[in-house]
Amino acid sequence: MNLINEKVSHKTFGTGYIVDMNDTSVEVQFETDRKKFVFPDAFGPFLKLHNRQAAEAVQSIIQQIKDKKQQKQEEVIVQLEHKKAINK
Repeated sequence: MNLINEKVSHKTFGTGYIVDMNDTSVEVQFETDRKKFVFPDAFGPFLKLHNRQAAEAVQSIIQQIKDKKQQKQEEVIVQLEHKKAINK
């Protein structure tokens, strides 16, 4: 996913454009400053994308990450329950 040049808004820093990104961060040039944010975690609480399609794509990534975390948690619970049953 390439978000370079996408317009974003931030409550404190105002409007800016994504000027650099990688798998773990995005860098945004605001009017007076350049700031780095954690990707994709910053979208929602801190950054808002103006492009609807880009915003939906980022939300999809965030949901996939949440789903993977939940799946891992469920696997750990099953493993713990299995160990507990064996030790009885």
